Amino acid sequence: MWQALLSIAIIIGGITVVPPVASAQSEPGRCTAGAFTATPPSGSTVAPGRKIVYRLEIVVRGDTAVLGCARTMLASGLLAFVAVQPDGSYRPDMSFGPMAEVSFTGPIDPGTRLRGWIVMRVRADAPAGAVIEARSGDVIRHVVRTRRPQR
Repeated sequence: MWQALLSIAIIIGGITVVPPVASAQSEPGRCTAGAFTATPPSGSTVAPGRKIVYRLEIVVRGDTAVLGCARTMLASGLLAFVAVQPDGSYRPDMSFGPMAEVSFTGPIDPGTRLRGWIVMRVRADAPAGAVIEARSGDVIRHVVRTRRPQR
């Protein structure tokens, strides 16, 4: 009976109300991980003091808008936090290591691709040859290069 009402207009106090048409395939909105990349790219060598910009993408899927999305990145202890855009947070003291997050508030429509940035700096005391990792679904690795001798 209720579904039969979906296909007709209902008259209430002289106002015509047309209920939304529900579909058996209607899927609630959800945030899914998209690309995770860095500049310089994964596999590069980096010097102590160098900034690394991590780009995190979120794709909104489903049939309805979401009220917000967030994506986290676990970072190596050899990185120092610089900034996050457009919004987010950094928590250096998580039990599993430092964590940064980009976040977006909505409503955000299905099909929208959101892009955020987390900027980190290689710590000055990072030893040559150390591997720096950042994880957000995928893993991005950099190797700390040997310091050039001072002249």
